[in-house]
Amino acid sequence: LFRSLDHFKRLDLVTLVSRSQIPFWTSLLGSNKVAYTPHGVDTNYFSPPGSPSPRDRCRCLFIGCHERDFESLSEVISRVLAADPRAEFLMLSRDPRCGTLAAGHKRTTWHRRVCEEEYIALLRSSDLLVLPLIRSTFNNAVLEAMACGLPVITTHGGIEDYLDNRSSLTFPVGDARGMSDAVIRLLA
Repeated sequence: LFRSLDHFKRLDLVTLVSRSQIPFWTSLLGSNKVAYTPHGVDTNYFSPPGSPSPRDRCRCLFIGCHERDFESLSEVISRVLAADPRAEFLMLSRDPRCGTLAAGHKRTTWHRRVCEEEYIALLRSSDLLVLPLIRSTFNNAVLEAMACGLPVITTHGGIEDYLDNRSSLTFPVGDARGMSDAVIRLLA
């Protein structure tokens, strides 16, 4: 994106949201000008539902469009829906590729936009966040889903700074098969 990085060398401090960024910035500025501060989420606003309601379906939620791996998402949806008749996918994204995915699969719904109250209700009524990414440092959707009690399946990257292996699984970029197998296992 930049022809030169020299202008960054004049900075007094760079605050990073992922430890994966530290080596690059330290090599450019030195360790005394680099700080890691995790991004937060309001856990009073984003919180689990009062009590889970029994249901005969398992909802997988996909959120967002920036740096999302839609090719892997397509494969995950196909494999999971074929393996589990209770599974459904809900995609909250402005990206039109979600419309194509929803049109190609029963039990898949796409919402281009939802209001804030509906967004929180959908987080709280889902069973699992499935978020294949191309790359990441942190991700608001992951933080908000975790705060609402959702386990997370996503892609390796800087996002691990925010995940706990007791409630999340990460996979290499493009590992749609591994991600699908994990979703199927967890929904069972």
